[in-house]
Amino acid sequence: MAVDEAELHGLGDHEDHPHVRDIAERAEVGFGKSGFRVHGLFVADWSATAYPVCARGAPPDSLSFADSQLETECAPRREYLTMTGPLVEVRALRRMFGSREALAEVSFDVQPGTIFGLAGANGSGKTTLLKILAGFIAPSGGAARVFGLDPRRRRAEVMRDARFAFAPPALYESLTAREHIALLASLGAAPDRGGRSRAVAVAAALDEVGLADRADDRVGTFSFGMRQRLVLAQALVPTPRLLVLDEPTDGLDPLAVLELRGVLRRLRDERGVTILLSSHLLVELDELVDELLVLDEGQTIYCGPPARLLDGEARLVLVMDDAARAAQLFTRRGLAAQSAGDGALVLGDGSLPLAEAAEILRAGGLELLEYRVERPTLERALIARMQRARDARANGKQERA
Repeated sequence: MAVDEAELHGLGDHEDHPHVRDIAERAEVGFGKSGFRVHGLFVADWSATAYPVCARGAPPDSLSFADSQLETECAPRREYLTMTGPLVEVRALRRMFGSREALAEVSFDVQPGTIFGLAGANGSGKTTLLKILAGFIAPSGGAARVFGLDPRRRRAEVMRDARFAFAPPALYESLTAREHIALLASLGAAPDRGGRSRAVAVAAALDEVGLADRADDRVGTFSFGMRQRLVLAQALVPTPRLLVLDEPTDGLDPLAVLELRGVLRRLRDERGVTILLSSHLLVELDELVDELLVLDEGQTIYCGPPARLLDGEARLVLVMDDAARAAQLFTRRGLAAQSAGDGALVLGDGSLPLAEAAEILRAGGLELLEYRVERPTLERALIARMQRARDARANGKQERA
C-alpha cells in the first residue's frame, strides 16, 4: 500500500492486539516509542476502552485511505476537533422509565461559543437529558451527538474535551481542594488548551471560583456553596471545549451567583468555551444565556433566544377616551381586547400593527391617547407558556378519554 508519512500516536500501547497488528501489517507501518507510524494521516488517542467494537474482538470491516482518512470500524475518528457545526446535536430524543416518558421528542443544537440554558421545574427531564449527553444512560429513541459522536458508545473520546458537573457535588472529603482538582485532572484528561502546566491551571481555576485562599484546606471542611464552586473549578482543568453544569447555583448566596455569571461569561468570551447549564430558577438564566430550552414534564415548551420568547409574550397597551367602545371595535375584527383599567385596553403584541390599531379607533370615532408595549420578565413569560401547554395536554387527555 503506497502512502505518505505521518504519525499515529497511542497505538503502540496496543501493538499486541490482533486487530491493531492487522492494521499495522496491512498499512505497512511500524511501531515506535510514540506509537506506530501510518503514512498519509494523523489520528490521535487510540483506546481499546473507547472503541468497544475492537475490545469485543470484532475484525475491522474495511481499511482504506480515502481523502487521507483512515476508514475502519476500529479506527478512532477525531475530525470533530475542527468541526464548525453544533457541538451538541439532539434529535427527537426520547427516554422512558417504565411507562413514564421522561423525555418526549426533544430536539435542539448547541452552537460553539454560546451559553445554552436548560430550564424547567424539578422533574421536568433536565438531568435525564444531561445524563444522556454524558453517556451515563441510553435514550429510548432519537439521537444525541456531542462533537459529532455518540456519547454512549464513544464516551472516552467525548470526555477528553467535555466536562460535566452534576448536582449534588460528589467530592473526596479527605483531599484538599488543590489535591482534588489535580487528581481528577490527571485521569486521562487532554492537555491544557492554553499550554499551561497542571499546577498553574489548578491554581488559576481555584482563583477563578474564589477558592484560592482555601486551596490547601480539606474538602470536608467546605460549606455546600464552596463545594459547588469546587465542582466548577475541577471542570475547568484543563479548560474544556464544552462545559455542562447541572444546577450550578444551588447553595450559592446572591453575590456568589453574580460572580458565577461573570465566570461563565469570561469562559465564553475570553476562552471560547461552549457552556450548557440547567436550572429550575429562571431568573438565573435571564440575561446570561444565548439560547434557551424549556422542558415541562419531558415536553419542549420553548426553544430559542430568550428575547424572542419575551417578544412573543409582550402586550400592546392602548389608552383611549372610551375603552368599552374600543373593545367592541376590536372584537368585531376578531381581536381579543382585555380591559387594563383607567381607560386602557390590552392586545397581544403582534396581533396587529400599532398603525392599524390606531386606524381602527379613528374609523370608530375614537382617538388613541397613549400606547406602550409591556414585556414580561423571563419567569412570567415561561410560566404563561407552561400553563398554556399544560392546559392543552389536559384537554387532549380529556378528549382522548
